[in-house]
Amino acid sequence: MHRAQVSIIIPTFNRPELLRRALLSCFAQSYAEIEIIVVDDASSDRTARQIADLQQEHPVSLRYVPRPGEGAGAARNAGLDLAEGEFIQFLDDDDLLSPDKLDIQVRALRESPHPAAVSDVRVASGPPGGSVLRTIGNSDDLQRKLASFRSIFHTSALMRADSLLPGCRYNPDLPCFQDIDFMFRYFLTVTGWVHTPGELCTYVTHPGTRISDRYTRKFLRVRAFPHERLLESALTYWRGNRTLIPAANEWMIGEYLTALARQCSSRGGQLLALGSLARSLTLPRRPGGYGRMLFTAGLGLARLLTLNIERHLHWRHWERARTPDERELSDAAGPPA
Repeated sequence: MHRAQVSIIIPTFNRPELLRRALLSCFAQSYAEIEIIVVDDASSDRTARQIADLQQEHPVSLRYVPRPGEGAGAARNAGLDLAEGEFIQFLDDDDLLSPDKLDIQVRALRESPHPAAVSDVRVASGPPGGSVLRTIGNSDDLQRKLASFRSIFHTSALMRADSLLPGCRYNPDLPCFQDIDFMFRYFLTVTGWVHTPGELCTYVTHPGTRISDRYTRKFLRVRAFPHERLLESALTYWRGNRTLIPAANEWMIGEYLTALARQCSSRGGQLLALGSLARSLTLPRRPGGYGRMLFTAGLGLARLLTLNIERHLHWRHWERARTPDERELSDAAGPPA
């Protein structure tokens, strides 16, 4: 019997050496029936030449897909549209697969009715030979983790292609957190998964450029946290697939909006956070979910009150420090920022 084919989708941008390492980890797989789709997000270096050389050196099916610079999400979607395998494996161009990952997870899915297999993750520092920083286990409640806006690392998962609903794609409008958003929406519509023990993939941290670096690190700070985009991405998917979401998973959407509010509030966006909580009031939750929502709302209100008090005290201090002449000259300009 012909073994099932796995499609490995790798987006890349201007990192030929790291991409080579990622590809070598694919070539080393003990499971041989694979296709690799490298989607190049408008690299300006020697990426295309390196892919051509690797195509000559290795007999594995390796497709190179050049694309305009539309970001990592659009690149992954392009690879997904071209994938022909029964199973889907996403791999970032700076991460690695353990040699037996696909073999273990394909066998696990063959023996199970579930749509996805998920492994543990090794976090290591680059370059090659870097130390292992920590291990992240995925044996616990993945849906609880995702609904809490925590990553399970999409590289850890092997998914049946037919378990991806037509609207389940990476959101290209998100400047960051695309993997959490995608995995949350995927697991919103599935009822189970297989945990394959062991660190079968490696997430590599390094100071080099990333495909999402066009959206600088400012997006991780207060005003640029993509709260509204994340919220709309989840709600749009929820509304469009409501009839396909198992009743046992309905609690996830309310918990997720609460987690988004908590993230936004921690970055200074208290008003946006309270708006998110208000929109989540009518959504399902697990027992205890309303307590977490009220706690988040109280924390946001406390932070907002503290911020207003600090601003008031700042104004009072500034007002007292001015001389009468300074007051007359600068009243029109208002207080300093």
